[in-house]
Amino acid sequence: MPEQPTSTDDYKAGEIAKDMVVTNINNRQYTFMGVELGLCNGNSLEYKERKVKVRFKQTGTGQQSDEFEITQTRYYTEMLGNCTYYQFGRKDPMLPLFYDDEAYNLDKDQYGPLQYKFTFVDESVTGTGKVAINLGIQHPYHFHYVRSAYDDWCSTPYHNLWNATQTTAGATDKVVKTIYDPSPVGYCVPPANAFTGVTHNGNGVSEAPAYSYGKINSPYKQYYNEFTNNAGGIFYCSKMNGLLNWDNSGGTIFYGCHGYRYAGSGHGGHGGLNGNYWSANPNNAKTSYYLHFTQTQVAPKYTQECRAYGYSVRPVRETP
Repeated sequence: MPEQPTSTDDYKAGEIAKDMVVTNINNRQYTFMGVELGLCNGNSLEYKERKVKVRFKQTGTGQQSDEFEITQTRYYTEMLGNCTYYQFGRKDPMLPLFYDDEAYNLDKDQYGPLQYKFTFVDESVTGTGKVAINLGIQHPYHFHYVRSAYDDWCSTPYHNLWNATQTTAGATDKVVKTIYDPSPVGYCVPPANAFTGVTHNGNGVSEAPAYSYGKINSPYKQYYNEFTNNAGGIFYCSKMNGLLNWDNSGGTIFYGCHGYRYAGSGHGGHGGLNGNYWSANPNNAKTSYYLHFTQTQVAPKYTQECRAYGYSVRPVRETP
């Protein structure tokens, strides 16, 4: 697969997104794919720029003003699209959710033989929902939900499903791609440290006033409102040089709020409200690192929820 062109431009809705070179908090660079795996763009509405020439005429005297031109600027808006979800360590895409203004918990339409349609399944002998890895491979259309709602979908907590050289839990700078990686040729699920450039110091920011203090690596001036309007986060690709010290030279990258599929049932929700992007690194036997963000929180290496959740994947290019 030939390398895709990279860009240092700012993200613009409606334009084809190119791969972006992103610098993390430790000055390591990663080339992120322009879109999430399985992304389908949402509906869009556009009004082209229009111009009209105007002249006023006074009733009675018949006097006329000079002619002048009024320009109506172009207007473009796009609904949040949808993308496939992945349980941690699985190669298999889970059915996307349909987004509208009120809810993001409607499964997309499915086609094909009934026995191969996406479904939520507890195939475990113990009734916990956890299954052997071979069952996940043999049934790529099954979302294996867990009864405890906080566990791994797999009965054996492997560390190296998405990073071949990982023998213990922990965040890494590099990933060695595995056969379970859902990314296309030349790309892989990113290491957890690839996301650390979204804040000024690589740590999570959770207090709402922090956005006005310059802790988030984003061009948003009113983070809560702009995040809500865009249904996602726009972040600078170059790292911050400290509080209130942004570098816009590398352009911007957009992460959509595609929500998730819930570990305890497989049902989806929270589209437009939060974004969750898997890394390839496990945190322990039940959880793994992922990028998480909402209107009031940005966490580059979040570990709050378990591996059985269905999250988005934004691959990076493989490195030697």
